Formats: sequence, structure tokens, C-alpha cells
Amino acid sequence: MTSGKSGQLTVEILSTGPGDRYVRAPLSLGRILHVDPTIPNAHVIYIRATGGGLAQGDRNDVEISVCAGAHAVVTSQAATRIHSMDHGYASQDTELIVDSGGVLEYLPDPIIPSRDCRFKQRTTVRANKGATAIIGDCFTAGRVAHGEMHDAAEIDLRTELHMEDNERSAAPTYIERACYRGHCDLASPIAHGNFRAWANLWVVCAGESAEKVLSSWRNYPDTCHVGASCLPDDVGCWARFMGDSIEQVKQLQHEYWDRARRIILGAPAFSLRKM
Repeated sequence: MTSGKSGQLTVEILSTGPGDRYVRAPLSLGRILHVDPTIPNAHVIYIRATGGGLAQGDRNDVEISVCAGAHAVVTSQAATRIHSMDHGYASQDTELIVDSGGVLEYLPDPIIPSRDCRFKQRTTVRANKGATAIIGDCFTAGRVAHGEMHDAAEIDLRTELHMEDNERSAAPTYIERACYRGHCDLASPIAHGNFRAWANLWVVCAGESAEKVLSSWRNYPDTCHVGASCLPDDVGCWARFMGDSIEQVKQLQHEYWDRARRIILGAPAFSLRKM
């Protein structure tokens, strides 16, 4: 891999506030806020990055641990742009660890892949029994205002869910893997077709709550194309959104997050205001 910037962010969230932290530029951590009007003890965290996105050879590694009794809501300061490159790739690895009795909501802003970029993203969720996790991601088809549409050279995405009991399990409960090579793969009717944006929302919670969340999603009026299903072993549920604009997709993801939050946490979703 071509040498580039190597950002790292590790943060532990305790019920009383932040624990151990380690940050290396270009990543940085904003001050922890308490801006959820209905859950004031939730720690709202903004991950920031300098440099204007990921370029050839850049690598970001993020690890967020939420301890028992703690509640963290994590987002990014802005969208992440993946710049064009002539060789090599940029990568982003995120590991999310939630102890029993902990709550993590991870909803970053969109990934925007430029023409001829190569991007690898791996997201690993490790949740102990009794943990709650709401995890989202979203992507655009490119810099659509510049006429780009599924013009990335390669996008390699992997999401893993490990349900654990105080020990790290080797075999994940759930894996989603997609590797798109060029316009032909990205624009395929079985991939993203002519849609300009797509997003996912994974909810890990107790089986009874998961059934209620999935039922509420299926009865919700859709403004874009949506698919929803349960996760293996009754550990939660999952939805995918595809639409004609990132605003449309993000709005529907927010509404589904709101419905899940009301059922699981007894509180509505709130605006993740950006700086």
C-alpha cells in the first residue's frame, strides 16, 4: 500500500464519562457533549478529521468501547471524501465494542467516492449479551454535482457482527461483504443501478424488541426503496435504503433510527447538528 496519512482514534466511554483515549492526526475528538434532550446522560461524540478526506495511501483506524451502563452517540463532523488516485487505496477500519448494559449509536455522515478512487472499509461490531447497538452508514454514487455516477475504481465494504459473552468469538454472527470493481459492478441492477445514494441501519437488541422494531419499519411509509429483515439468531434487525439523493436517504435513515430508538430506549431520535 502506498504510504499516506495514518490516523488513529481509540476512546473508552464509561457511565461517568470518557475513559482512556488515544488520538493521532489527522483524526481528532471533539469535546463530549450532552445534547440529547430526552437522554441527557448520553455522551454525544463528534469524530473530526483534517485534510479534506482520504487520499491515496491514507488509513484511518477507529476503536470505540462502551462499558456497562454507558450510553454513547457517535457521529462524524462532516462527510468523508475519498479522492481520486492512480494506484494504491485508502482504507477505514472501525471496531465498535459494547459491553452488556451499554448502548452505542454510531451514525457517521456519508462517504463520497470520487472518480477512480479505491476505498476499503471494514466495520466490526462486538456486542456482549444485553448490549444495545444502532449502527449506520451511508454512501453517495460519487460527486454527483460534477457529473460522476458510480465511477469509483473499487469499493470494498465489509461489516461484521460478533455476539460475545465476555470472550472474543472467532466466528461472526453476521457478515455483509460487497466488493465493487468499477462502474459495471456499482451500476449493476443487482447492486445500485441508477440510485445516487444508499445507506444501511443495523440494530442489535433483545429479540422481542427487535421484532417490534422490524414490525414498525415494515408498516412505515417509504419515500425511497427500502428493504428490511431480521439478523441471524434473533439478535436484531437491519434495513437498507436506496434513493435519488443523499438527503432523501439520510432522512429516511433518521426516521427509521427514530422508530427503533423509541421502541428500544423510549426516546426519540434527535438532530445530530454539525459544526
